[in-house]
Amino acid sequence: MGVDLTVAIGDHEQSKWWLCYDRLKFDRAYKLQGLIGPGRGPGHVVVPMPIPRGIKVTWYEDGGCQDIVQDSYGTPLGYLLADDWKTVLAAAKKSIPDLSRRNRAVLKFLTKAPCWTVLYWH
Repeated sequence: MGVDLTVAIGDHEQSKWWLCYDRLKFDRAYKLQGLIGPGRGPGHVVVPMPIPRGIKVTWYEDGGCQDIVQDSYGTPLGYLLADDWKTVLAAAKKSIPDLSRRNRAVLKFLTKAPCWTVLYWH
């Protein structure tokens, strides 16, 4: 897990190609990040699922597209679903009284995500 988290929001649930261009970035918040895996550590309320075999993830930037399998720390990419974000939001409301307005808004948005959200730690 890195110090910053950006999530890419998917819109094609059954697609074999996940093009990551719609993204949201969280404000840096270690307590919030601590609620999200990897692994089953203390305080983690969700653990990202690995990208399914056969799925191609392409990260779109101003400089072009890049196929990726890991984040900038070398950790394999993972994803969460809307129900996972509901769990994170509920835990954050209970345990992080000073959660920023931006992070609260991003979490609320993600609870309505149509399908997957790829996690990119950087």
